[in-house]
Amino acid sequence: MRVNTTHTLSEYINVKSTQLKSVLLGVDTAEGTWLGNAVKMISLRFFRSRLRVKNRKSNKVFIKGVHRLLNSSVEITGFGNEIRIAGRLQQCALNILGNNNRIITHENSDINWTEITIIANDSEIEIGRDVHFNGKQSAQNLILARGEPSKISIEADCIFSYGVEIRTPDSHKIFDATNNRINPEQNVIIRKHVWVGAKTTILKGVSISEGSIIATGSVVTKSISENVIAAGIPARPIKNHVHWER
Repeated sequence: MRVNTTHTLSEYINVKSTQLKSVLLGVDTAEGTWLGNAVKMISLRFFRSRLRVKNRKSNKVFIKGVHRLLNSSVEITGFGNEIRIAGRLQQCALNILGNNNRIITHENSDINWTEITIIANDSEIEIGRDVHFNGKQSAQNLILARGEPSKISIEADCIFSYGVEIRTPDSHKIFDATNNRINPEQNVIIRKHVWVGAKTTILKGVSISEGSIIATGSVVTKSISENVIAAGIPARPIKNHVHWER
């Protein structure tokens, strides 16, 4: 099939993987392919992925390599947003609703059955090198930044099982008797080489230090020091001075 690269891409276009770069009409750079002004909607038949970008002159999507999005969707609504994909995503959904937000996945990350969503302005979710999210269809992972500006930072060489939830907001705003909000959004930081077990929830304001392990079913409400096993609701250290290998 010969591809007409002058197509406006205003509707879905089915393409083979070998034709991907020419159809996207992006700009090939050292950082990958820039899917900028030319992109509105794309359906990739071989990868069964969907890219939907509104206000496409203002929003940017970078994809490094052509085998990165498998059975996944990317949706952006707002202005000044940016998504950079250098890792591999399968059965994932990346969503931005707001302005001046960023989602970044670094090289060798492998993310499966995971929703990554920002519903906010001036917020960021960054997933480092060699990070694995091993979600499954019956227990998908959720990474959520919503409300006031906030950031989720996951550093290199971390692994996450299935059913993991990481979030910067509470579900609803809470106010005191003088109508001052008492539960603002807070950043979440997960340092290098952290192992997070299945069906764990990591709440706002938490920092998990390097080398630690979070046991299955834990709810992390306070920061965890380095090289410990933490477990329970709320999660507390139960073993110190540990190290682990993949």
